[in-house]
Amino acid sequence: MPVFLQFTIENHASFRDEAVLSFVSTANTDEPDWRMAHEKVDHGILPVVGIWGANASGKSQLIDALRFLRLAVRDSQNKWEPTGSIPWNPFRMQPDSEPTRMELEFVIERARYVFGFTFTARGFVEEWLYRWESHRRQTLYRRDARQPKERGFHWPSLDGPRD
Repeated sequence: MPVFLQFTIENHASFRDEAVLSFVSTANTDEPDWRMAHEKVDHGILPVVGIWGANASGKSQLIDALRFLRLAVRDSQNKWEPTGSIPWNPFRMQPDSEPTRMELEFVIERARYVFGFTFTARGFVEEWLYRWESHRRQTLYRRDARQPKERGFHWPSLDGPRD
């Protein structure tokens, strides 16, 4: 079962700059019963995270971004037409800005992974999946729609070279 470490968004709804929701304990002073020990995380992982803030501070938009990430991973292949638009909600003050970026860092067994993508209403611009089993990053795949098709998709063998 995956253990989530952090979720990152940028250019989504009320978030212009990068925002990170972390499930990682920041200190050993956190209540030990609240932390799950993990060899990949120094101070452990929090099984529950609370989100609080003033009205209109972005709490609902953060949850909306998590829902979108889930939808994109689970349903994009089956429910979004290849030539159709993607439900895109960029930073409201600059709607014609850079693509939205979403990234999820998690651990499965002994490896840490980072999966992410950037997108606009017209489609996914970039997508990547990296793995760390030791201190070196391994690219499992990387796609860049701005590149010619033969150069835009990188899918090395799973035993391939480390970056």
